[in-house]
Amino acid sequence: MSTLILIFSVFEISYSSLIDVTTELEVYGGSLSAAGAGIRNAGDCVAQAAATSRFKTGTEIVCDELREAATCLSESTDKLRVAVKEYEAKDDEAMAKCLESSLVPIKTV
Repeated sequence: MSTLILIFSVFEISYSSLIDVTTELEVYGGSLSAAGAGIRNAGDCVAQAAATSRFKTGTEIVCDELREAATCLSESTDKLRVAVKEYEAKDDEAMAKCLESSLVPIKTV
């Protein structure tokens, strides 16, 4: 079984600023909203992994939570790509470029 290493960089747009921008622009629903939900869910998984890591027997659960966080972030990246296309279709190039710049490649080794 090969080892899967997921490398994540910090999004150029932080999660809190993403919320602020979407609230200010009154953008609700769609792929951008789904991406934000996935990022939030990934954070919840990491928090659960951190809480579980206090126990010696929690190793498998910690690995599962981190794997789930990686899946959430991967799906969020896919949703952000769709959101870029949605904003390009709406002729909102500024938002499309902003979202595109926040995409971070996920590398597997």
